Amino acid sequence: MRYLEEEKNIIDINKINKEIVQEYIMFTRNRGKYSFVASIDGMIKANIDKRSDIGEQVSDATLNNYLRNIKVFFIG
Repeated sequence: MRYLEEEKNIIDINKINKEIVQEYIMFTRNRGKYSFVASIDGMIKANIDKRSDIGEQVSDATLNNYLRNIKVFFIG
């Protein structure tokens, strides 16, 4: 939701469409690993300060998992 709020000014999930999802995937691919996190708690749990792969390419498998989760969220 942070991406939607900060990058797209969307707070109503009914305004999310295929184009928004595609833009999110491209945003994630371009930014790289761990460059955009949902919360400070998430950063702490992922030990961001100890990771050596920050900013590296996000794998296609990871992006496909994100897409699969998004589909489940909207389709059920």
